[in-house]
Amino acid sequence: MQIAPAARTGRRFRVTTQWSNTGTTPTYTRWQIEFRARPQRNAAGLPSAPWQPAARFVSAADLRKVLPGSTAVFGDEFVLPKDVLPGSYELDVRVLDAPRYLKPMQLSLANALGDGYYVLGTIQVPNDDRRDGR
Repeated sequence: MQIAPAARTGRRFRVTTQWSNTGTTPTYTRWQIEFRARPQRNAAGLPSAPWQPAARFVSAADLRKVLPGSTAVFGDEFVLPKDVLPGSYELDVRVLDAPRYLKPMQLSLANALGDGYYVLGTIQVPNDDRRDGR
């Protein structure tokens, strides 16, 4: 996985992921890959900005195309909402079925969270003076 180390509000940032199917069949369900940028936790394990909502992004990748024994690379570009405050954000990923009938897909990743997300890394949102029109 590759993510841009910094993302500016109102601008595009790129996330590149590599997916492998180590099973014996392809997935037949149209799963959605969802990314979430949430305020990074401090040393006490608490969100550094609990009032700041997480930004969510849905990938255009189609996991049905990742056949057994194969690997696929997908690149997505997302626009960071303008209301995201400067600071450090954890970038998480989870895979959901579109109607959300099933539990999130279990992935072979470390750093699993209780809500089906996995921590991928950190992105920085710098203080951008142009946000206030300057």
